[in-house]
Amino acid sequence: MEAPKTCSSKQFVCKDGVTCISKGWRCDREKDCPDGSDEEPDVCPHSTVSRCPTNTNVEEQSSVST
Repeated sequence: MEAPKTCSSKQFVCKDGVTCISKGWRCDREKDCPDGSDEEPDVCPHSTVSRCPTNTNVEEQSSVST
């Protein structure tokens, strides 16, 4: 049995207990952990999931209001 992985303070431990990824890769809508645990709802609060590129939304809203 493999010992649990120790990640640096700048890394996130995937739920598999073996894989470490950069904390910046959590909740980026791309599964970086083999088990996808970096994108699960209990890891990603709703506030981070709701972030989306503003350029496309702003352009659509401004064209509708004119």
